[in-house]
Amino acid sequence: MQHQLSEFRSHILEKINEFKRVYRSNIPCFSKSNITIKELSMDRRSMRNYTDKQLYQATVQMAKHIENIITDERSALYEHKGLMKFIDEIKNVLKEHIEINNTIIHTGKYASRIYMSIIQDIHSTMQEKCKEIEIAISQKITKLRQLKHQDTLKSLNSSLESIKKTDINLYIKLLKQLKDN
Repeated sequence: MQHQLSEFRSHILEKINEFKRVYRSNIPCFSKSNITIKELSMDRRSMRNYTDKQLYQATVQMAKHIENIITDERSALYEHKGLMKFIDEIKNVLKEHIEINNTIIHTGKYASRIYMSIIQDIHSTMQEKCKEIEIAISQKITKLRQLKHQDTLKSLNSSLESIKKTDINLYIKLLKQLKDN
């Protein structure tokens, strides 16, 4: 079953295919260290059948397996610079994405959508006071804090500063919500 090429799938496949090219050029060394494409569950057939969530999980497992090998002093690939760089790149890609409703999405883009929704809700509540909108804003701020996407949190903080002069009570409520742990 061929899956649509999501942003996550495209990005991670690019990295894995790069690894496979290196692997094919040095199969004996990788085999001695118990690294095979099939064992890593990164063969073409498996990857084609994975959902994004399964691909994410398989990539996490692959990274752990390779990391265990390159940190083992007895391994032929101990502290292999190229593999260390590859694992760092894979970890960065994984760190930039989260699972929501069985879908893997980019954390920054998701945070930006929430942020834009908060800004729209703030403008709505400034024009017409509505407790439900304030509650919705608070829930969205909580979700943003859970994502821990610092750039978006900083942007929201700056945006809240802009409503300070217009509606100090709303500003205080939302700022408190943003700062609460």
